[in-house]
Amino acid sequence: MPAAGEPEIIHAALPAGATVLDLGGGNGRIAHALLDLGHPVVAVDDSPHMLAQVRGAATVCARIEDPWLDRRFDAVLLASHLINTPDEAARQSLLVSARRHLADAGRLLVEWVPDRGPRPARVAG
Repeated sequence: MPAAGEPEIIHAALPAGATVLDLGGGNGRIAHALLDLGHPVVAVDDSPHMLAQVRGAATVCARIEDPWLDRRFDAVLLASHLINTPDEAARQSLLVSARRHLADAGRLLVEWVPDRGPRPARVAG
């Protein structure tokens, strides 16, 4: 499935060359376009098959909730259906992982589909 305008929206929200952590990056549908727009990207997904399709970005094969990367990013993406889970504990776990990888002045960009689940709660810290 190709990107549907998400990379351009993300690019417009970030400074030029901002580093991006793509949580749930899948096959790179958003990462590839962000790389073309000049953003270094690290894609995280728990499917080695999906990550094998990612080109140009660093990849980490892990569940979103698990990575403890030794760096922080200008932007962290949760641009997938995952945040729409009705399980509040699972949503919180995703948001906590995103926050721990976010630079102090960074931006968390979440794709939330209103008719597919509860609105994500704000995570302090």
